[in-house]
Amino acid sequence: MTETSSLRERLAQDLKAAMKDRDTELRDTIRFILSAVKNVEIDKRAPLTVDEEIALLRTQAKQRRDSIDQFRAGGR
Repeated sequence: MTETSSLRERLAQDLKAAMKDRDTELRDTIRFILSAVKNVEIDKRAPLTVDEEIALLRTQAKQRRDSIDQFRAGGR
């Protein structure tokens, strides 16, 4: 088993658990992560390596933090 598949398996298990627990925020977050990975793989036309997945997740997290900062700075 590769590290990539173990990461995806872990996300799939966490998604199932979130759905059972009716944790909509966690469920939606995991779905977003899986969707982002799949979209990049489609664009790249190849599976992502573990390093590429981590870089993607860091980029996505930074974008979300920046959005939150801008939202707060706007007085909303």
